[in-house]
Amino acid sequence: MKHKLWYDEENDVLREQIIGSLTEEDIPEFLAKVDELFKGREKCRAIIDLSQASGQIYDRKARKKLAEASNKMGYNEKVAFIGADYRVRMLARILIAGAQVLGKPISSRFFNSEEEALAWLNSED
Repeated sequence: MKHKLWYDEENDVLREQIIGSLTEEDIPEFLAKVDELFKGREKCRAIIDLSQASGQIYDRKARKKLAEASNKMGYNEKVAFIGADYRVRMLARILIAGAQVLGKPISSRFFNSEEEALAWLNSED
């Protein structure tokens, strides 16, 4: 898997950098890493950097598998996306909507900068 995932202790947020496409084959390893990084955390917040994602960030099968599997993880997530062009934003919105339909309590927004994303993640909604 070429994507990067780590926990930013300073900002208390999961960082994900999607590189190219997130394939169906990537999903198990990707979600296992997310689960490992979120384990024991009170806040489940993430910044997903899509600046290096391809216009076809994932296909229908990968999107469905990701939405279904992330729903089973049970985290109440707040997710900020940065660096996405309009095509990638559209696909990410479809993924979030799919997860919400399946019952995943998730709040998300798109931002132009990391600073804006962190300010929103740190705000009380």
